[in-house]
Amino acid sequence: MFKKRKPVLIIALIAVSAITVSFIADLEYKDVVGGELKMLIPKDFIHIPREAYKKHYDDEPTPDDYYCNKDTSEDIVFAKLPRQLPDLSMAKQMGQMALLDSTNKVHFNDTTTVNGNKVYLLDLDGMGLGKLKYVKTFIVNTPTSSILCVIECNTDHKKTWKPISDQIFNSIKIK
Repeated sequence: MFKKRKPVLIIALIAVSAITVSFIADLEYKDVVGGELKMLIPKDFIHIPREAYKKHYDDEPTPDDYYCNKDTSEDIVFAKLPRQLPDLSMAKQMGQMALLDSTNKVHFNDTTTVNGNKVYLLDLDGMGLGKLKYVKTFIVNTPTSSILCVIECNTDHKKTWKPISDQIFNSIKIK
């Protein structure tokens, strides 16, 4: 019985390896927010710089960098905050507001470390622009500023997008 399963197991392992490699192969490092960060971004994402970004609503802040797939169902938004946050635990307190909205399902709301950098991360399912979204929001300090990043997708893409968003998040490099 095991001999019959062995070829199937080998094929399954090869398929999983190919899928994993394809996720890695589809990403490339990009300098973002004026070169303050370097992160993996999907190669096929469209880059929309600050001056070309079209707001969805009037009081929406304009991001410094915006990357998205063709139909904008997956995107990555970068914005330099007006002032540096010396203590990222303050960001956690702001993230607590997400818990007040009963439509949000918070998976993580705390500080963590990525590549030796302290990062505040809020990971949740919630509403964004009238659609249910899977959202990974983080704030990281660079030597000169604090940067907010939102990595998100429509929830129907979550199963395939989450491993990619994890790779993107774990690729943070401060310049």
